[in-house]
Amino acid sequence: YGPLGHSRYQEYAAHISESSGQLLRSAEDALAVTETMSAVMADRLAGRCERVAAGGLVREAWASLGLTDSAVKLSISNCAACDIPCERRATNQALRHLLREAAARAPAGGTVEVRGRRRNGARSIEIRVARGSAQAAAPLSDTAAQPNAGPFPLAGSSLRVMLARLLLEMQGAALS
Repeated sequence: YGPLGHSRYQEYAAHISESSGQLLRSAEDALAVTETMSAVMADRLAGRCERVAAGGLVREAWASLGLTDSAVKLSISNCAACDIPCERRATNQALRHLLREAAARAPAGGTVEVRGRRRNGARSIEIRVARGSAQAAAPLSDTAAQPNAGPFPLAGSSLRVMLARLLLEMQGAALS
């Protein structure tokens, strides 16, 4: 590649850095899935479940993605009064996947909107991508790109959304 300091070395170093970040995220995914599955298999999930403020969990997941300075912004509403019973690590990992997917689908200057809801004792977190002031927010789901996909993810679904589904369903939650 030529002498040290050549632009090809910088490109190579950047590629190594990016690849190591992807490897670390994959290892975190494997750890979260394995941890959740082992807890379910050992029937200890109830002991690991805790009530967590949804807003704090969403902010924590967003901050860990390093998207705070990106062109995509985060908007959280009604999550302060919404606490969710969950296994913290697996839920945080699922939120990270969903928020990263939403940020990837958002245009520059767009907003990822997260809204907490409480109905009849049930709690939910809704994630939408606001595409701009003239367009309505679009829901984020593994079937959003294919409206007739039904409850099962199709080949075009994002791996991030499928992993989030797995992490949530292992806790008895649902992703729709």
